[in-house]
Amino acid sequence: MLKKLSFDDKDNLYNLLKQKPSENLFILWGIEAFGFNSDLQSVWGDYNESNELRGILYKYKDKYAPFGIGDFDIEGFVSIISKDTNANILVGIESITEKVKPYLFNPVKNSRSYLYAELKSTHSINLKKNTEVSLATETDVNKIVELYKKVPEFEGDNHNPDVIAQNITKGWSRNYVIENGGEYVSSASTVCENSLSAMISAVCTLTSYKKKRYATKCLENLIHDLQIEGKTLCLFYDNAEAGRIYKRLGFKDIEKWSVSTL
Repeated sequence: MLKKLSFDDKDNLYNLLKQKPSENLFILWGIEAFGFNSDLQSVWGDYNESNELRGILYKYKDKYAPFGIGDFDIEGFVSIISKDTNANILVGIESITEKVKPYLFNPVKNSRSYLYAELKSTHSINLKKNTEVSLATETDVNKIVELYKKVPEFEGDNHNPDVIAQNITKGWSRNYVIENGGEYVSSASTVCENSLSAMISAVCTLTSYKKKRYATKCLENLIHDLQIEGKTLCLFYDNAEAGRIYKRLGFKDIEKWSVSTL
């Protein structure tokens, strides 16, 4: 049975999503950040004959993210997506999105897959805190933006200080940084933090400060704090050098993440 979910379905929804907290990071964040009555998002669920929630379809603005364990109503989800003239993006773990794509009324325009890794909160690696690393606050946003502007990999990204400040204030993000000479020279951040998981983002070091383990130290403090809170960490990466660093810190590859334009 396919229906739009409300607050009354929250327990059933969490019982499903918490089985894969990394794969469902964006859905968990959206539900906790905006609830069930926001114009920004909608959630549909598929219940089986035993009244167990087995699949969900999450919409945030123009993006759709399906998820399910076992059999679920793929064609019902596709019907919702295909009837939405504003639907623009299909995202999610590749094993799920690949089940959805063949049923779409129109073929996807293009797709891209990303390597996806996670560090479960139960995987203790006993990291020590690095004293030169600090946790930035919303008053430090300008220094964060100045760092990002100097990182070649971030060229072309929109570094909106108001958005960064809001994310910090609301607890959706935290920024671990190393400062030298009054400027930030390295950082590692979280995004889409929720009660179960968080994504690592914006890991960077200024070119003149590389080879000092600065980014690794920022990551170590980040991992230390979030593991204490019992959160599963996940991240995208797209090169072997980054992969080696993350795997030394305990991350393991999971399913690929797919982004398709509709």
